Amino acid sequence: MIGAVLRRLVVLSVAVLAVAGCQTSTPETRAPSSPSAPPLGETLPREAADELAENAVRDYLEVSAAIAAAGGTDTRPLDGVVSETWLAEELAGFAAIREMGVAFRGAPTIVKIEVTALAGITAVSEGTVHVCTALEGTAVVDDDGFALPVEPEFQRLSVSVVPRAGTFVVDAVEMWEDTSWCAQ
Repeated sequence: MIGAVLRRLVVLSVAVLAVAGCQTSTPETRAPSSPSAPPLGETLPREAADELAENAVRDYLEVSAAIAAAGGTDTRPLDGVVSETWLAEELAGFAAIREMGVAFRGAPTIVKIEVTALAGITAVSEGTVHVCTALEGTAVVDDDGFALPVEPEFQRLSVSVVPRAGTFVVDAVEMWEDTSWCAQ
């Protein structure tokens, strides 16, 4: 009995990290490249950057939750919301979900979102968005149909975004252990 409970807790922990497609750590604040440096690749006009960056994170979380709810099988929608470099991380996370035979129910709710950095003076070449999600009402369901609530109550993510085709896409996601910012 205790072994089954421990197995389910391990599955839950790994699955939550996999669905977020993120790395756990206390992240270093990744500052965008110097504003005076010439932009590499695409850029976006600064006046629209905040809204586009937040929308990119919202879209990413929505797509990730939908894929996780379906057991991580159809990952094609990721192509529109993540960069080519981050896609490999996401695919590995969803492969882990499929291997574990779990699915997610419910979706995280964004409770706080803030663009914390943009690189570029007149045109933006990258940005960082911090987001807190409430996990209340979400659950991981294993192949036996056993559901566990997801812990912790809040999740804080630092999301790097880069321009692509006139909008932003997610280029990296890092989970913060310290969620105190979510309560502010």
